[in-house]
Amino acid sequence: FPVTIARVGLGLPHRDLFPGFRAYSSIFFNTIKNYKLSKGYQFSFEIIALSKFYNLNIMSIDTICNYKGDRSTAPISYVFKCTINIITTVILYRLAKKSFLFSIFNNENK
Repeated sequence: FPVTIARVGLGLPHRDLFPGFRAYSSIFFNTIKNYKLSKGYQFSFEIIALSKFYNLNIMSIDTICNYKGDRSTAPISYVFKCTINIITTVILYRLAKKSFLFSIFNNENK
């Protein structure tokens, strides 16, 4: 559900927005390096939204993933927090596209 909101909200065709390993160009890094992004996992979607806002590309890097052995799942409270962040970021993105710059889309927030 959150990935669908993210894809539709930003107008992205990608099925998997959170593949785990990405490559960024130096132009991308120089554009967003001083932005105040979230401290937790939420920053991942904020980076995607900023890349879409500035028309910058992000490349997914194919990796091998091993799901055997010990692993844990994020607590539902954290998943809820990430979902709220996605919804908020999509709203802020849509406002920024209409020149209402708030939060991470505000250049003065660097």
